[in-house]
Amino acid sequence: MENKRVENYTRNPYYEQVVSAGLTFLNIPEKIRVQIKQFINRLSTWDCQIAALAQPCPYDENIYELYVDPAVPDMEIGEMLAHELIHIEQMANGRLDLRPADKGFVIWEGKERTATPYSRNFPWEQEAYKRMGTLWRDIRKSIRKK
Repeated sequence: MENKRVENYTRNPYYEQVVSAGLTFLNIPEKIRVQIKQFINRLSTWDCQIAALAQPCPYDENIYELYVDPAVPDMEIGEMLAHELIHIEQMANGRLDLRPADKGFVIWEGKERTATPYSRNFPWEQEAYKRMGTLWRDIRKSIRKK
């Protein structure tokens, strides 16, 4: 599946299907591109295991990198990808800026917020957890029709 908005650097075409559908459902602007990559080593950050992670590309503000742990089965990764797509939407809309995260904070809706240690209670995380189930259902239905 070739899609100029999604560059899949993994060997799993399922990731591309999920991400492409998610970009459409979230109405993320056409100029935004996502590069799907796999973790080289299992990533452990903020004292928790990470199965998927979205971050801005350091050299292009219209590209987001989505890292996936290939050890996670497809049956489980879909909802995690939906969660990360919501973070991409937050970043693309200017509500979330992760670029200063290495300094221990992020910018959320124009205000500096602590980013360590990781917490599901961060407002950007609460929003992603709240919306990911619905997005994942929409993506699944879309993929099944194809």
